[in-house]
Amino acid sequence: MPRQAGSCTSCQTLGHIMQPSLVRTRIEMCWSCVIAGLLGISFSLLALWMGLDTGYRRWTLVHGIVGITGFVLSFVGSLAILLPAVLRYPVITCDERGISFRTAFFMSGWVPWRSTTEIRAFSTPFAKYIVIELQDISGFIETQPIWLRPVLRYSAKLKWPTCMVLIDCRKNSSKHTDTSALLRKIRAEPLHAT
Repeated sequence: MPRQAGSCTSCQTLGHIMQPSLVRTRIEMCWSCVIAGLLGISFSLLALWMGLDTGYRRWTLVHGIVGITGFVLSFVGSLAILLPAVLRYPVITCDERGISFRTAFFMSGWVPWRSTTEIRAFSTPFAKYIVIELQDISGFIETQPIWLRPVLRYSAKLKWPTCMVLIDCRKNSSKHTDTSALLRKIRAEPLHAT
């Protein structure tokens, strides 16, 4: 039996946005991550200038390649930090049918609840994640961008989580554990209903 809209009282206490049969969770970023993203963009522009500027020293092709490579890597990494903090888009959205997610590194997707095996919280000293374990990992990898597939295949080969969603980077936050408990509760209802 599907849940009634607004029947989940924990959604209001956890700060989730509750619409009819829909839960959305936004990312929480600390100021140090925003500052790191701004510094990364500054350093990427400096690397581009050093790679392309030919006037102040003897320039070689190696300088250009190193500068442009440094620019691309720093810029993409900095955007991956800054975009979720600035845009504040929902990183997890779910309802009775399944869960959709978006990560900082441009990975996104929708997974039906029956294709998930486990939802759990995962912490590192600098970030807090929700890990979504899937039954068909190779099928999920094929839905991701081409440039990301080799990284995800390697992660799956090493038995690392392939679907991790950054929820929070603040030190004393329990939002990732509260959100994973809420997602497990919502996941259990459609599984028992079918």
